[in-house]
Amino acid sequence: MQNKRRVKIVVDTNLWISYLMPLSRSGNAVRQQLNRLLVSEDIDFLFSKELFDELATTAKRRKFRRYFDTSHVDDLIEMLVEVAVIVEVQSLIEICRDPKDNFLLALAKDGLADHMISGDKDLLSVKELGQTKIVKLGEFEKMFWE
Repeated sequence: MQNKRRVKIVVDTNLWISYLMPLSRSGNAVRQQLNRLLVSEDIDFLFSKELFDELATTAKRRKFRRYFDTSHVDDLIEMLVEVAVIVEVQSLIEICRDPKDNFLLALAKDGLADHMISGDKDLLSVKELGQTKIVKLGEFEKMFWE
């Protein structure tokens, strides 16, 4: 993909959780893929207060404590704040099979995201919302780097 303008993306919380799990094979792969995207000057990472809140809350759950320290969560959020484009979400979207994921769709809509990247089947089943295509991380990488 030849980039004449910055590509706006929303990355689902589940991928940031995987990013924090470098000891697992899939976590390590996700970390490498997201790191390549994070250093790209052609990508804007769209975030909202709700996405940051969900990341902090989810990643600090007891079930994840054996995979990473909560200080790693704080470090990740601190790093993401530096690269994030903060979107003030106004839209109310109610189309996802899992209502808890609708806030991500609203973020994508209000941020005019080109892509939402997720591994969540409920979000992936939406496929697209307006101009936003909802794809897996590997699919996005193939499109972006080609």
